[in-house]
Parts: sequence; C-alpha cells; structure tokens
Amino acid sequence: MKFKLLLIFVVVICALNVGFCQLNCNLTYLTTIENFDVYTHNQSGAILFRAKFAVDADGCPRAYGPSNSGLDWTANAGYPGNWWGIVTDVNGDPIIQGAGDPYPGMYVSSTSLVQSGYSNSNPLRYVDSENIPFIALPSALLSLGNISLGDLVYAKNTTNGNTSFAYFADGGPVGKLGEGSMFLASALGLNSSPKTGGTSLQIIDYVVFPQSGMGQGTHLTLSQINSMGLAELTAAGGIGLPDCLDSPTQTLDCSAAIPLNCGIIYTGTSSTATSLIGTYGCNTWTETGPERVHSIIPSANGTITATISNFTGDLDVYILGSCDPTDCLGIVSSSSATYANAIAGNTYYIVVDADDGSGSSYDILVNCATTGTDDISIENNTITLYPNPTSGLIKIESKSQKLEKVIIIDAIGKVIETVSIKGENEINIENYAEGIYFFKVITNDLSSTFVKVVKD
Repeated sequence: MKFKLLLIFVVVICALNVGFCQLNCNLTYLTTIENFDVYTHNQSGAILFRAKFAVDADGCPRAYGPSNSGLDWTANAGYPGNWWGIVTDVNGDPIIQGAGDPYPGMYVSSTSLVQSGYSNSNPLRYVDSENIPFIALPSALLSLGNISLGDLVYAKNTTNGNTSFAYFADGGPVGKLGEGSMFLASALGLNSSPKTGGTSLQIIDYVVFPQSGMGQGTHLTLSQINSMGLAELTAAGGIGLPDCLDSPTQTLDCSAAIPLNCGIIYTGTSSTATSLIGTYGCNTWTETGPERVHSIIPSANGTITATISNFTGDLDVYILGSCDPTDCLGIVSSSSATYANAIAGNTYYIVVDADDGSGSSYDILVNCATTGTDDISIENNTITLYPNPTSGLIKIESKSQKLEKVIIIDAIGKVIETVSIKGENEINIENYAEGIYFFKVITNDLSSTFVKVVKD
C-alpha cells in the first residue's frame, strides 16, 4: 500500500511538472504543414506542433442536413458525386437518419475512427464531435510521426491556459493542420460553432502520443481519454511539455564529423539518418534533413568558402562556428557558403543538409585563406617555442600557466597529432616533412595560444 501511494504521488508530481521530474525539451524538426512546424520530442517520441484550430463537426449526428440544416455547412461534407463527410447509399446519395436515430431527417456524418459492431448507416458507429474531444490530422503526418487512429492527445490554449486531453479520430484535409471537435474547442475556451468558431491564430499547442491508443474499431469514453492521456503526458514529461514549442532545441550531432582539408576535394554521400535540424541561423528557408557534418581547421586568418558540386539531390551547405545550427556564419547560397572572418586554428563545422530528404553523393571543396602576412603567430607572449625554425626538437615554455597539450596542425588545416606535455616541455618533430606547422598550445586553464613553427 505504501508503494502504491508513493507511485501515485510521483505520477501526480511529474504530471504537474513542478521540478520533481526534470523535463527534457530536446526536439527534432519533423516537417512543416500549412506553415506550422512539427517536431518530435526526442525523449518520449511525442509529436508537437502549435497551430490554429478549425472546428470539425464530423461524427455529430446533427452535423449536416439538407439545405444547410445542420450545425455545419453541408458543403464541408462534400457535394453530389463526391461526399466525404457523410455516409452515402449504393447510388452515392446521402443516407437520411430514420425515426430510431438520434436526429431523424439529418444526414449520417462519419469519422475515420469507427466503433466496430455498428453498420455504416448507424450514427453510433462514428465519434460524436459534440460530446467527445478529438482532433483531425492530415495523412501526410501519420507515417512521418508513426501516428495511428485512436492515439491520445494533449491540447493547450496558449492564450487562456485551458487544456484538454483528446484523441485522434478523424482525417484532416491535405496540407492543413490544426483541427478538432466541437467538444474540444469548447474545452479550450474557443467558440465551438463549426460555422463561425475556432481560431485562425497559431495559439493552440497539440501533443500527440504515437501508438498510445486502442486503434481502429474502438471508441474511447471521456473518462478513458482523460486517464490514458494523463498517463501518456506523465511519461513524456508533464504538463510543461507544450512549452518546449516556445524555443524548440535543435541539436546537431558533430560526434562523427568528417575532417576536411583546405583546397582538397572530398567525395561524400548524404546521411540516411533522421533529420535533426530544420532551420539554420543564416538562411531563410526550412530544411527537412538529414545532415552530414564535416569539420575543418584553417591555418590562416581570412575567408573560407565551402562549395558542393556533382550532386543530384536538393543539397545545401552551411558553415557553423560551433556545433549549433544557430551559430551559422557568413553568406549562404544553397550550394556554397562563405565566411570572411575565419580565425586560424579554430574548428568550423561544414554541414551538407539534404532538403526534403533528397540525398545524393556530392563533392565538397573548402577553399581557405592562403598562408602569408595573416598567418597566426604567438598570441600570448607568456608562451615561448624555440628554436624556431627547427630541425626536430622544439622546447616550449610558459611563464604563467602549466602546459597541458599541443595540437599540431599542418599548413592546410589538418590535425597531425595531439601531444600531451604534462611534465614535459619538448616535442620532437624530426620525422615531419619540411614545411610550416601550427602549434595550438593549451594550458591548464584551457586557454590556447597559436604559434607558427617552421620545420627545416
């Protein structure tokens, strides 16, 4: 009994999201429908979007009738020869409810989700918009989000704070997003009239929990929707989950970045992984991924230009100052990107993003500033390297900090090796080819100094 009470306490606290259970807001961009961005919540798999609210009368026994006698305009259910929101007979004519039905003389309005055991002409077969909270979704989102009929939903009105659980019970128009039942509209504090209600403003947050319902053939009661919805919301992080849409976090994976060398063409292939990034800080369009990440370390200050060629998909290239899509640098023009203020020795990430998932092979070339008067040199006179030029052995001294390691970079920006110098102050490069190298000297306070070294 004590364990059961403790479990209930934990569930309630997590659902209220008051700090007991930490909410992870890491989202991955999924798609854009009707200018509304859709995201996957990486921790739970929930689908999140903020959109309008169009009132869907479908499933209500008095939704449609002859001569617009229903709650909604009959045209919203179709027209002779092409009815989609009402049930028709073998001749394609609307079925009229009889004396034993809820609203004799009205049409039978249908929903995508049905209750098994009832005939097509029975209004009880369909989910009643007037008495049950449900949403409608376009077919394009179902496969992308792994969503099935009957999945649970949590909705929130961002202007008044009203919330409601619901479930996915009807298909929505192609290319449209943000639609729900009359009952749900009322619960969210909106005008519930199918003719005049809802809102065109992007103020309603929707959270869909894929594969959470009982599927086709089963209606849920209001009590079941609330209890099952609460369980799904709790597991996903609590009532603060919709707030993640205020600043969706897009995390780029740079853990396996492919190194590039200045002036040398690399031939690659687009990633087949799930898209992580939908927008970058220096473009005006939306990407649908996936992304292939490269890295480069220029050896001289100045301009770097990344160009992709020989590709067939819709690929774009970006230069990032860090592993953060908002830290996008310079000018982007789809197949090329240019950044004029690159700093020698810094790591830059070059991302090839396959828009609309249309990946392909590609060639990528990064041209960097050539070495010359802008070469990096000693930036901190507390670090001394000698002799320089050297034939092999070079000593490193610091006047103020303990030395940790040295990253050795060649003239085209390739990292040759990283050498630990804790307790040592010498590095032997006698086996290196003659030429120019750059030593990135890192001290125990994690500060770094760049020094140009000539191997003769």
